Amino acid sequence: MGHCRTYFLPGVPHEMKKMFNSYVLPELNQDNHQRHTKIVHKTIVCFGLSESALGDTIKDIPGILDGVRIGTRSKFPELHIKIYATSHSLENANALLRQAEQICVSRLGKYIVSTTGETIQQVVGHLLKKENATLAIAESCTGGLIAHLMTQVPGSSDYFLCSAVTYANEAKTAILNVSHDTIQKYGAVSEKTVREMALGIRNKNNASYGLATSGIAGPGGGTPEKPVGTLCMAVASDSGINYQKIVLSFGTRAQKKSFLQWLQWITSEERC
Repeated sequence: MGHCRTYFLPGVPHEMKKMFNSYVLPELNQDNHQRHTKIVHKTIVCFGLSESALGDTIKDIPGILDGVRIGTRSKFPELHIKIYATSHSLENANALLRQAEQICVSRLGKYIVSTTGETIQQVVGHLLKKENATLAIAESCTGGLIAHLMTQVPGSSDYFLCSAVTYANEAKTAILNVSHDTIQKYGAVSEKTVREMALGIRNKNNASYGLATSGIAGPGGGTPEKPVGTLCMAVASDSGINYQKIVLSFGTRAQKKSFLQWLQWITSEERC
């Protein structure tokens, strides 16, 4: 192994992560500061394209910038770009890192969630806090998944007010004041219904934003007009109600993807 250090850590993930962050990483960082060669790195979080497409988009950057290495990994449903820059000085290494980041941003644009390693739900949380805004959610096919992921963010109680899992039509009418006639005429999975859901959860909680999902999770229940994987989404605010529909191949992983698709839409220019 020459002059390389070897570390042996336990295989249990949470134990390994704690030991690595508490003991191994500080040693490696100290060594890096003492070396003549300086190494810096950062993570860019992406969503909305395949890992192969992401790799093809950025694979030539190390050839453009000498001293830069780039890797990608899937952290479903996000994709992470890891950029490493090496130089004889910390200043030059950071300059290379910024150049590589700028190229990634210019090429990937709308697919970038964060250049600081934050998840989509963290970005949404920061936006809500910046606006001093609050959020209430009505979920049907996602079954509370959105609320679960939103509350994984520390401090989410500052902006996240309430979530209602209104799976049955009766719950949509009783809790969200969705019109029985709307459901009978258009169905639970429809633009009209999900708009009323978003408005109902917002009004009930006096929230800045009311968000709603309704869909066909399968495996049965789909039709040619509304196939399995159809997800209707709406956001209600002082500016009105915005609506979007997407179609996915459903399952637990696809539900998570639909949640993030939904959050990405909320934070885009299309939101209210």
